Amino acid sequence: MSDFLKLEDMVSRPRGRVLAEGSGYLIASAIALFADLSTFAILSWLGCAWYLAATGGFLLGAVVAYLISVRWVFATRSIESWQAELAIFILIGCLALLMIQGVMWVQINILGIPSGWARVVAAIFSFLTNFTLRKLALFRDRRVVAVESEQVA
Repeated sequence: MSDFLKLEDMVSRPRGRVLAEGSGYLIASAIALFADLSTFAILSWLGCAWYLAATGGFLLGAVVAYLISVRWVFATRSIESWQAELAIFILIGCLALLMIQGVMWVQINILGIPSGWARVVAAIFSFLTNFTLRKLALFRDRRVVAVESEQVA
């Protein structure tokens, strides 16, 4: 019982870190969003359909977000293999891309909102989804993940 309490103390100490990581991820996301929207604007200007421009922008933004996240934002990582981490990061991003496409489709085709504004609204949903899923799946302390695994078993 005392070991569990010690681990609980270790888990509760970094609560402020989540806020700091959230703030850092917001900055990283803003930089990634700039890359995303710039790519979206350039591809749209070049005549690409909105869904291709959004995909291209999203992919470049995802790479920027990953690089900043692993280098400067998150203090802990749940997965030792960077290859597995990158694959999961991209998978989460793909789920977010589907959400972005759906949100944009509704706004553009049903509500008649211009694609640029629709993309900005979709980015808000994407940020919240990405941070939550990536923090839970990739950037938690390995000790916490191990304890949770033992509790489930």
